[in-house]
Amino acid sequence: MRYKNYYAKQATKNTAVACHQIKSRIRTELIWIVGNKTQFNFEGFVAVNYTHKTNLLIMDDKQMNIKEYYANTKKQPLEQHLFAVGLLASHIVQYFIKEDKNIVKAAFISGCLHDIGKIDPAFQTWIADKTKKKLINNLDEDGQHIDKKVGKFSFEKHPRHNEISLLLYYLLEQQKLNPQTKKTILHAIYWHHAKPIRKEPFKTFHPIYMKLKKNIGNEYKILIPIFRKIIHQIDELADTQNNLINGFLKTADENRLDNLADQYLPKYKRYSEGNEDIEDYLKNITENAKNNIVRSAVVNADQLVSSLNAETLNQYIEESRLPELFDQTILNTQRNLRQNIQSCLEGFEQHYPNSLRNKAQTTAAQELQKMEGVAVLKGAAGCGKTKIALEWALKTKVTKIIWICPRIQVCQGLINDLTSQEYLQESVIELNTGSLKYLYQNNQCKETPEDQIFSGDITITTIDQIINTITTHSKITGLMAYLDAHIVFDEYHEYINMPAFNLLFAELVKCKQLQQKKARTLLVSATPHPYFIEHLLEIDDIIGIPSFNENPYQIEFINFEDGITDQSNPLYKTNQPKNTIIISNTATTAQQSFIQNQATENALLFHSKYTQKDKQILSQKVFDNFKKGGKKTVNLLRSGPIIQASLNISCEKMITEFTTPENWLQRLGRLDRFAENTNINQYITAVPQTIAEKGKQISAYAKFLARFDCFQSAKAWRNFLLNQKLEDTITLNELYKIYDNFLSRSNSSRSNRTRSNGCFKEKC
Repeated sequence: MRYKNYYAKQATKNTAVACHQIKSRIRTELIWIVGNKTQFNFEGFVAVNYTHKTNLLIMDDKQMNIKEYYANTKKQPLEQHLFAVGLLASHIVQYFIKEDKNIVKAAFISGCLHDIGKIDPAFQTWIADKTKKKLINNLDEDGQHIDKKVGKFSFEKHPRHNEISLLLYYLLEQQKLNPQTKKTILHAIYWHHAKPIRKEPFKTFHPIYMKLKKNIGNEYKILIPIFRKIIHQIDELADTQNNLINGFLKTADENRLDNLADQYLPKYKRYSEGNEDIEDYLKNITENAKNNIVRSAVVNADQLVSSLNAETLNQYIEESRLPELFDQTILNTQRNLRQNIQSCLEGFEQHYPNSLRNKAQTTAAQELQKMEGVAVLKGAAGCGKTKIALEWALKTKVTKIIWICPRIQVCQGLINDLTSQEYLQESVIELNTGSLKYLYQNNQCKETPEDQIFSGDITITTIDQIINTITTHSKITGLMAYLDAHIVFDEYHEYINMPAFNLLFAELVKCKQLQQKKARTLLVSATPHPYFIEHLLEIDDIIGIPSFNENPYQIEFINFEDGITDQSNPLYKTNQPKNTIIISNTATTAQQSFIQNQATENALLFHSKYTQKDKQILSQKVFDNFKKGGKKTVNLLRSGPIIQASLNISCEKMITEFTTPENWLQRLGRLDRFAENTNINQYITAVPQTIAEKGKQISAYAKFLARFDCFQSAKAWRNFLLNQKLEDTITLNELYKIYDNFLSRSNSSRSNRTRSNGCFKEKC
């Protein structure tokens, strides 16, 4: 008050003084005014050199008033929104990948610049029009924002705000960043919204600049000064938070405008055409994985910050509480999964005390625990891979598991196991596929509410649901749930011969590997592919566990004439003994053989061409009949490859069509799976004569395999087995050893493998 009285005595009709109390580094509060109060607005500020014309600023960048620039229809100040997204995105990345400072910095800068293009006068005018009467809290802002129906405006001729942001970022002086970090920032800024579909797509930076300049006329001249001013304010906010950039964002280089036509927009996925060396793929996979994480963090942070009103956002910034927005969403997932797994394992010990099987499974889990990062479990058929995976998860302090399968039928097989009495009835087991979304607990099943997707203690899902997080915009925030959970890739070998899928799968694995000790990821298969594991996924060790089934197997190859479907063809032969399974490579062969013999057989037909509802019903029938202690009311199952790595079922005789070594062994895993058969287990492989006698790729059977780049591998496997002289019986462990020798010989020379459209092609 002493100062107020002093200034009151000095005040005249031409002078005025306003006193503000500093509440924080970025906020003040008006205390009193003496003199001519009309010189100030209601907040106690005096406006100096400004115009009422929207976006026309006539002073230099240090004197400009930028308070009218908003990030969204909640009127969050643009500089606050950008800083908050940048800080929160860097916090998210640091939570998952603490050791890589460059990727954390990329997330911060990407977040601080992702919406800087909203200084576009067209965007600010749109916000003003939308909020004339009141603020809008629930507007679906998908990156387009400006209504096409307003006047003559069209995004065919006008860049979107993420494209303008990309252009402005390019003008920054970037000497302090390494080349990979720059690429990651470019990717996150441009792709934090989906790419617009235009008749004439933008390919370089040049059309962004030219169309923006043409559409906003002379107002273009003020964009760079406004850009500099907002960047300066973001930098000041960052300094108050002791953050990362140390003044980096203060300057811009307009001379870069001369090179825009030579600068291409960032690709969504970078896989160089003409790659012949696997090292080239490794670089692309790592770069794409980092892009996935930073982009996801920026989008996630953007959604969290945008959910706040302007006042709350300001409060979070002032109180340095922005990280809480993410922590509250990620730390509320822990339930009783560990306790339930512990009870499950104790139950196995009680039912099978001093079991050598239990001890071997525990040893495998302990070895997997020692492998920090991503581990690989090679488990023979029927060895208890599911139980080992659970014990590994318990030993590595699990809170949630996402169990990823190649097909829905594998998911359903796991549901049958995990919801059974001896496993995890009390836990929430979630089935989440494109068409099936259910929650299981205590023998009850209900449809999953939309807001509880990926909420289960264990979520069993298909690979496509996870790949969506790195290939789409709408599902990208799901990558955060993926990074936070324990991951089990079940039967991952099925992706190896799938073009594009094998690379996307490698990206997902690399995302976890970037977490280093926090990766907590397990790859599970009875038939791991050592070359793929070692050279593309860069995993050195595979932990194996043998089969506990020592029963004898008789391996036999029977040739048949191409196109003949009589009794000479094992796939069509009738009068099979009870409890027989016949697996063909296509649904067509399974259908034709079933129809041809349905009058004389008590058989089931199962393949992938049924509707999803029918597949569910048939899958349950197959499981109930052929499971351990099953009903056995059906004598024969004719199936496509749908059952080869899914249902926990068993038979006493099996016939398979000529196929790859991995498929051949996976199918074998359904023959005497529970080691209960008293007779010799017959495993018959049906081979077309054109392949068996001439090795030619002329039959429909051979051409089908060739379409998936695996005909040569299948032929080499058959020839290798024939050279083993399998006239006598053999055990499962001996067969798996033969498989290991086959792969060792095939991989001894790099010339045995070559790249073909992102797929590994065998030249055996």
